[in-house]
Amino acid sequence: MSIFSSRCGERGGLAKRGRRFAAVLAAALVVLLAGCEAWNRLGVIGGVLGLDVSGGTLETYTDTHGAMSDGTTFAKIVFADGAVEARIREDERWNALPVSETAETLFYGTSKERDGTVYSAGPFLTDRDGAPLFPKVKAGYWFLLDRQTGFAGEAAILNRYSFNFTAALYDSAAKTLYYAKLDT
Repeated sequence: MSIFSSRCGERGGLAKRGRRFAAVLAAALVVLLAGCEAWNRLGVIGGVLGLDVSGGTLETYTDTHGAMSDGTTFAKIVFADGAVEARIREDERWNALPVSETAETLFYGTSKERDGTVYSAGPFLTDRDGAPLFPKVKAGYWFLLDRQTGFAGEAAILNRYSFNFTAALYDSAAKTLYYAKLDT
């Protein structure tokens, strides 16, 4: 007869309690770590954009980067108030809408007609089905960081064989920040 059966009866009561406790502890750790993951993602996004986005709710997050580091990261962060917009307005790297021609090509795609021929480019920030990740926004701000040069701006992004940039769009009406990072 073991110590467990003599103290807790023949049915292994202490062993059952131990398994239950381990299961509850494991579930609590999963929930805690999931919360830490969202918090960490907000910290990374905020660091890149130069904003404190910790007061927002990470509603959507996808990352398709693979072993070769190519892919797209996308996040949608919703805020309860307009505090982040006030910080965006103070940051010279953010621009009031409308977006520039380069940003429009990257975000939504553009088409031009010349001599009867239509030339199209983009969009480059798309989901797996080719739909733009950023919605059309009437009032807000946009951000573009060329990670190949390290500068906020758009100098020659469209004239390269590869893309390495970070973009963001803030929708003032919806108090929503859209963030994307593209590496090709």
